[in-house]
Amino acid sequence: MNLKIRGSGSGGSGPQDPTDAARPEVLTRRAFLRQAASRGALVSAAFAAGFGIDAVWARLVRGPGLDREDYPRFLVGGFRVHHSVLGYLAVALGLVWLPLVLIPLGLGVILGHGRRDRYGFIERVGRA
Repeated sequence: MNLKIRGSGSGGSGPQDPTDAARPEVLTRRAFLRQAASRGALVSAAFAAGFGIDAVWARLVRGPGLDREDYPRFLVGGFRVHHSVLGYLAVALGLVWLPLVLIPLGLGVILGHGRRDRYGFIERVGRA
């Protein structure tokens, strides 16, 4: 898709001739719906993958029934870092690179973790 915005001609480039400028591509209804469906499928698959990554991670760490109370935790200083931090990082990275994949992937991890445990990603441990 070639979408161009014509400038005012300032900055030494001179005025542009409207006949020279490439016109933006106009999608037909069929092409628009096909593109929306393919992007929607990509977003849905990325979200499902994030949700799946969270489920697999939790079961690897806590056991198949998520019933293990004593499982390894990632501690930094006096803070516990939850695996949902990867979801937050994916969303932040998705703001600048591959947003249709990384943002829903990160949201899948965050929602999967929050549904099971809580939505925070760092908590203080030890002292109350």
